Amino acid sequence: METSTKKVFLITGAANGLGRALAEQLNHQEHQLILIDKDIKALNKLYDELDASGWKNLYLFPMDLAGSAQAEFEQLAEGLAEFTQLDGLFLNAATVSYTHLRAHETVL
Repeated sequence: METSTKKVFLITGAANGLGRALAEQLNHQEHQLILIDKDIKALNKLYDELDASGWKNLYLFPMDLAGSAQAEFEQLAEGLAEFTQLDGLFLNAATVSYTHLRAHETVL
């Protein structure tokens, strides 16, 4: 892949599920990745796996976007200021609670 076609992507919720799959695919295409997730252990595991593939343009920001203090957002802003471009932003961080459909059934 030529240098001119490489892009920079930021993915929130990057450590699991859809965010992880997206990170793996974009890493395979050798794009520069900025990965954010509150699950530090899972984020480090993903980093180790992606790093083992040989592509080294991975940047981690372990933080909980919903529960972080102002200082953490300032640190994130400082880190992001080092990038000259951002080609894609995937806002994938979310908390989903699961329930059984029967709990919501109504009797007609």
